[in-house]
Amino acid sequence: MDSEKRRAIVTRLLKAAKEGADEEAQTILNGNNSDYAFVYQHIRNYILKKYVLSPEEPEENLKALAVISLSKMMKIDSSVLREIDLATPCDKATSESTKTALLLYSIQRDLNLPSNPREYAAVETIPELARYIVKYINH
Repeated sequence: MDSEKRRAIVTRLLKAAKEGADEEAQTILNGNNSDYAFVYQHIRNYILKKYVLSPEEPEENLKALAVISLSKMMKIDSSVLREIDLATPCDKATSESTKTALLLYSIQRDLNLPSNPREYAAVETIPELARYIVKYINH
């Protein structure tokens, strides 16, 4: 496959991922049901769509999901990704931590969540994130 075809496919995938994530965010914002199970399901869908991962992906840890997404998008093994990050000094900022931080920022922006850096930075899993959202979504 030539680079133009590959670029077109990746562009379509990323556009669909963004649109799907936006729909999930709107479902949460417009939903009459802001209980944990409802928020958990839709924020999980948001993350999997944003990361272009299968709905069957069992992982719940946000950094692990970032690694899986990066590995698939870059078509490299996750251990190789870790080695690349360790070999590239950038104030200890890894690709997975950067991708996770950007994801959390996107969620905060898309759901109009208040800025609470200390509490938000402690979120590591989808269930923790869903609980955080439920806590602040109605305020």
